[in-house]
Amino acid sequence: MNCKKCQAPLDEGVTVCPQCGFDNRSVNKKKLTLVIVGAIVVLAVVVGLVIMLTTGKKDDSAETTASNETTAVTDGTGTTEGTEAPVPVDRPSYTFQGEDISAELPKVVAKMGDAEVTNAWMNVWYWSAYYEYLNQYGAYAAYTGLDPQKELDQQVYAMSDEGKTWQEMFLEQAIMSWTRYQALSLEAQANGVTLSEEGQKQLDSMEKDMNEAAKKAGFEDAQKMIENDFGQGITLEEYKKYVQTILQASEYYNKLTEEKKSALTDEQVSQYFDDNVEKFAEYGIAKDETPAFVDVRHILIKAEVSEGAEAPTEEQKKAAHDKAQSILDQWKAGEATEESFAALAKEQTEDPGSKETGGLYTNVRKGQMVKEFEQWCFDPAHKVGDSGLVDSPYGTHVMYFVKASDETLWMQTGKEMYLAEEMEKVITGLLEKYPHEVDYDALALTKVNTTSGY
Repeated sequence: MNCKKCQAPLDEGVTVCPQCGFDNRSVNKKKLTLVIVGAIVVLAVVVGLVIMLTTGKKDDSAETTASNETTAVTDGTGTTEGTEAPVPVDRPSYTFQGEDISAELPKVVAKMGDAEVTNAWMNVWYWSAYYEYLNQYGAYAAYTGLDPQKELDQQVYAMSDEGKTWQEMFLEQAIMSWTRYQALSLEAQANGVTLSEEGQKQLDSMEKDMNEAAKKAGFEDAQKMIENDFGQGITLEEYKKYVQTILQASEYYNKLTEEKKSALTDEQVSQYFDDNVEKFAEYGIAKDETPAFVDVRHILIKAEVSEGAEAPTEEQKKAAHDKAQSILDQWKAGEATEESFAALAKEQTEDPGSKETGGLYTNVRKGQMVKEFEQWCFDPAHKVGDSGLVDSPYGTHVMYFVKASDETLWMQTGKEMYLAEEMEKVITGLLEKYPHEVDYDALALTKVNTTSGY
């Protein structure tokens, strides 16, 4: 993979970059969020996030680049490493200061229509916002100014002009997420839309699944894991309620999206693209025949790097290239089919990310792979079955072109952007239909060991 800070190539198993010293180990996800939240399709636009133009699968294996833009869960992006400022004295702290928070948890602190949010439930939304931020940013979190070793109400959120703390930022995120999911959930109920069979099955098996996961993670049961992640007094029922709201809202959102998608015409998308051509150009998307994605197979032969050296020599690069050429010649001399290429990849490739799949990468989009790899993939002259060699910072790749999507990049992205904007209008309307109120004076946030698991 590449260093996530300076993009220098890293040898397999190396996490500390020899170029800039950055530690590329990802921040571990909290145990609970691995259990349930990861299984829920949480739509970025539902929680008011930035729309990704390139939504292809990100991979840290040998030929992918770590410089992709990532959809942010909060608006906290790009602060200066090491920048600290004292917390202004007028900033509030919502952390409960006593020893026993149990009396505060049942208090209602927010309302939307008939839906009420207690302190207990608000803590689930709050800490989920925090964990989701870490899950999204991984090792980048430190470069946004967040220090898990410090209390969140004692750190200034550097993107705030008012000196807000990270606690305030995550609380704002939690309330924003709750209002959007809650409004969708209320509208679904108003229209008689219930959970799908699959969604209900997930909800019904949740306690059993979480208890099993808790024991594997070293907890007595799911309840103990809940309290570890969300604080004293927070129950499994509160978390199940959180999951149910998200499931119902997401399913209803998907239903509305599919209805709009089925009515959308290519002519509408084309006009939308023309009206926003400059926006698409910023992301390198033009109205051409570039496919939305391609499927390729490859066999990576790494260029060796001498001990103590920062990069391979020209001789080492040539050795990798020559070995890759011999593998390509070997394949061509045989059956020269995709199946034989896959078998050879399993034997020869030095890319651990695709070894078991026979070198296969599917749904590869522009901006996902390193430049040289991508240029070969999206060469308009390539057709099914084409092969060749590509030299990249990792070494030499033996390539096999599997297929390209029938839909073009500009058309697919145009549809995604158009539908996202249309659905944002829907949610804005629902938030007007279902206004909410928050009693900040009654808020009481639990104390959680934010360094647990790091």
